Amino acid sequence: MVPLLLATAAAGAGVHVVGLYLEHHSELSTAVTVLAIAFAVALFLVALDGVRGGLEGFYRPARAVVLAMALGLLTLSVVLAAIGAGILVSLVPVVVAVAVPVLAHEFTDGGE
Repeated sequence: MVPLLLATAAAGAGVHVVGLYLEHHSELSTAVTVLAIAFAVALFLVALDGVRGGLEGFYRPARAVVLAMALGLLTLSVVLAAIGAGILVSLVPVVVAVAVPVLAHEFTDGGE
């Protein structure tokens, strides 16, 4: 449970880095700024999946696919920033990556 709390704090720090970038108080590039929040969200998603697997007592392969999709979207966000897309465009995959596990849970047998 502690890794989940630490990952939540890291995601909050990533949001703060993005806020500083948007207010022009940061000297980081767009790619590094997006990487800061994407990495923190990736830690959160992996920790959440680990906690969920520990609570359920078993691991379903479908959850690995959902986690891989979410991590792929986070990678896409960093790639978009690296090739020159704006920060808001680059953050859209981050938001969708957070929604993917929720939607997968609700629309499969986990959402009963």
